[in-house]
This record gives sequence, C-alpha cells and structure tokens, in this order.
Amino acid sequence: SRSPRALPGRPSYAEETQAAVRLSSCCLELGRARRFDKEPKMLRAGSKFSQTARGFGRLPVRCASSAVQYHLSEPLPNLESCGVEIPPSQRSLVEFDNGVLLGATTTTSPLTTINMVVRAGSRYELPGEAGVSHFMRRLAYKSTEKHTAVYMTCMPQWFGMRLSCTGTRDAIVYSGTCMKDDTDHLLDVMCQSIIAPKFYNWEVHYTPSSTADCSPRLLDAQHRVGTDVTGIAQNRSAVLLEQIQSYAFRGGLAQSVYCPSHSVGNFDEDKIRAYHTRRYVGSNIGVFGAGIHFEDLQTGVTRHGLYSIAKGDSHRLATEGASHHSPVRNEVRISSNDATVLAYFMLPSAGLCDDDHINALLLQRVLGTGSVLESGVDSGRLQSVAAKADRGFSRVSAVNISHSDLGLFGVQVEATPDNIRSVLTAVAGELMSAAITLTEKEMTVAKAQLCADLLVSQETHEGILEDMAFQSLYRGGKYLLPEAAIERVNAITVRDVKAYAKNLLSGKPILGVHGNLKDTPYLDEIGK
Repeated sequence: SRSPRALPGRPSYAEETQAAVRLSSCCLELGRARRFDKEPKMLRAGSKFSQTARGFGRLPVRCASSAVQYHLSEPLPNLESCGVEIPPSQRSLVEFDNGVLLGATTTTSPLTTINMVVRAGSRYELPGEAGVSHFMRRLAYKSTEKHTAVYMTCMPQWFGMRLSCTGTRDAIVYSGTCMKDDTDHLLDVMCQSIIAPKFYNWEVHYTPSSTADCSPRLLDAQHRVGTDVTGIAQNRSAVLLEQIQSYAFRGGLAQSVYCPSHSVGNFDEDKIRAYHTRRYVGSNIGVFGAGIHFEDLQTGVTRHGLYSIAKGDSHRLATEGASHHSPVRNEVRISSNDATVLAYFMLPSAGLCDDDHINALLLQRVLGTGSVLESGVDSGRLQSVAAKADRGFSRVSAVNISHSDLGLFGVQVEATPDNIRSVLTAVAGELMSAAITLTEKEMTVAKAQLCADLLVSQETHEGILEDMAFQSLYRGGKYLLPEAAIERVNAITVRDVKAYAKNLLSGKPILGVHGNLKDTPYLDEIGK
C-alpha cells in the first residue's frame, strides 16, 4: 500500500525491483567467482548477464574518470532540474503554562522521530531510592491506564515503530521513530508511558506460583535490571568510570546510573510510583520532534493529555540532585588477569551549561580522540607521545564527560602491564603541558574538527533532538542554533583554551586503573 507510483518516463516500481534483484545476483556471482578464482558463469559467452556483469567490473574506473572531469561544486552538464525545491528547516521552541517544553524541526525525511526527555536521572534519587531510575527505564512502554501491555507491544509492531528508553545521570529519554503518517499513534504510546503508567506488581517483580512456572519471569523489570547489572560488571570501562564518578562528586552525581546489585530485589510498585509522581511533572518534561511541524506536534501532545499534568514545585525540583566537586578518594585500583591495563586520569571540569564547555571540547581535539579517519590514522598529541613511550600496543584518547552542571576531563590509556607506567606517565605529562605549549596551528585544526562534528551530528534526527533537548532543558528554554554555535567556536582564542587548561590543572586529579597492576604507577608517582 506504501509503494510509490511510477512517474511518467521512468519504469514502474515492480520493474525497478526486478532489475535490482537481477543486478544483486550478478554481484553475488562475481564475488563468489573472485573468491574461488574461477570464471563466473555470467561472464561466459552467450550469457544474458555478461554485459551487465562486465559493466560492474569497470564501474570503479568510470567513477574515477568522471571524478576527474566534473567537480561537485559545479552543476553537471545536460542535467534537467526536477522542479522541486527543498524547503528550509524550521525550528520552533515554546514553553507552556504547565512547564512542558515543546520543540520541533522539519526535515525532508519520510520518518518522524520524537524524544520525550524527563529530568529524572539517577542524580535525583533520594536516600533509599538508589536504582529506581534504572527500573523506570525498564518499565517503559508497559501497561497504562488507557492501554494494556499487549496493546503497547503489538501496536508499535503493527505500524513498524522503533521505541527505546535510555538514561543518564541527568535525564531519562523516551525515543520513538515511525512513518510520518503514523505520528499520532506514536504520540499516543509515548504520552501514555509518561503520564499514566500502572506499574503492576507482576511487571515489577513476578513471583512464580511454582518452580516450573518461570517463563513470565523473563518479562519483569527486576529480572531485566539484574541482567543489566551482571552485564555491566563485565565491562571494565563502565566499572571504572562509575567508581571514578562516585569518588569525584558529592551529591546526586555520585550515584550510579545502574541499580546497585544489593538493591535489585528491594523495589516494589509503591516506591517506583512515588518516584514517578515526584519527578514526572510538567517543568521536568520536554517533548522534541524531528520531521514534524510544530503545530502537528502540539496538536498531538494536547490530544493525548500531556498538558494535563501538574507543573510541580519549582523550588523543590531545583534543589534536588545538587552536586559539587569534592573528591572523597583520589585513586581506584582494581586488579584482574586481563592482558592489558586500562587507566583513566581525570580532573574536575566544566558542565554542559558552563561557558568553558567549548574550551574543553577544543582541548579534547588538540590532545586527540582516537582514530578520526577511515584508514585508522590517529591524530593529536597523545598518540604521538604514547608511540614514543611504547613500541608495542597502546591506545590513548582524551575523555570529556559532561553533565548538565559539572564534568570530568582527562585521558584514557590502555597498554600492556609492562609498558603502562611509561605510557601513562608520558600521556599525563602531555596533558599537564598543554596549558603552556598550545599553538595557533593546533587550534585551527581543532576548530575545524569540532565544527565538522557539530555539522555531522545535525544530519540525523537523533543528533538534532539530543542537541535541542539538553540545551533547552538545562539552559532555561534557550536554544543555540548550529550556525551560532559555530560562530562561538571560531571566536575562541588560544588564550581562552590555555586559561581553561590552567584552571583544569588546579583541580584534584583522580586515577582509576583496572588490570594487571604489577607495574602500574600510583597517583603520586605520575609526573615524577
């Protein structure tokens, strides 16, 4: 029913599909023949695919020759215009009376993506609630006052929707993608999941009536949260970063995104419902859509009752989750039998709403963020320093972890146990010397990389909505367009980044290591 109609002067949809299938079989036959060093049947004399297959073999040559003749900045000769003008993207952002932020941007994509962001991350958990935000993510799109769990599962499948729920320390993000014609059904599912979840006890923790009755257990949130916790324990990078952040901050940011293992079985529907009532209020919610007009998004959200929720106590909401930099401990050491040692050397840094956030992003690209080319070539200061300190395997990268108000900046190092001391010492020393030796040429390259990353992120719905959501929710409803952000990046000087680097080095560092620690330095040994 969704097949496009054939346009005048071009083959029908069925003919194009048949041609594509025939060409795909040609490519498959060519690949098999080249693999086993045989002559493909289609290239033999008399084959009806011989000319097509030989044409595929010369395709790279034709492409290369055409690239020499024509430039992408010039129109191709004898190319007729289709007469269709692509309208410019329109972005709107409005805050309503109950505090709900609504933003939308139009695109030419046939899909619509909607993100509903709720400031209910793990930093807002009160004592005794550690892990409740993890349960909230696992209970997304379950039974509501309007729909059953069966409906919430089958209806998105019927319309081909893609639903997900992710979380950070700051927020829980409900995301959905569908065809533009099915946007109203998507808004129905997402709005009901936020404003009217039921939290039935069998969805939170299922208790089988007998030892043989265990099949529904795979569906309850408690089992899924326990599986997540077990899986995260096998990821040493996640384990290290969670430990480092618990030591680096005091307050809400010290709490993990994941439920503690000892609290997995301590939650019932009443605790989860109380957390939902406290945090899921109008001033904590933002609805953002890409590939949809603002008027259509506003109409759909109003129809499905999102404007009926209360605004909430703004004073109480502002004080919850408050955090500050005050390292409780400055070193994390976890011994294991891994073949390599993973280390993080981190310093207190700026958050997303801080003016120094752009300086942190520029310094990160000066130091290097790993491979930035398809060929795998590493760029930045850290890689060259690590190569001199270690002739074997090593991997280094600058790390910038930014929350809404605070953050951490540092380096990640992975090397063999015999070389971790020399590599970690050299890389940490290079980070400390950046405040003095930063050059104008490095700044120019870093600005180009940051502007390119910003523009590339705007090519997808996910990147557009993430940028719009976190800017507007944590900057008081203000949104900086990509063009204005690029102007700010270009206005940054070497002096600004050097001043940020000096301020960064004045903080208390934290060292986290995981692996074979036979020759891993302690924090007070780095830099000597």
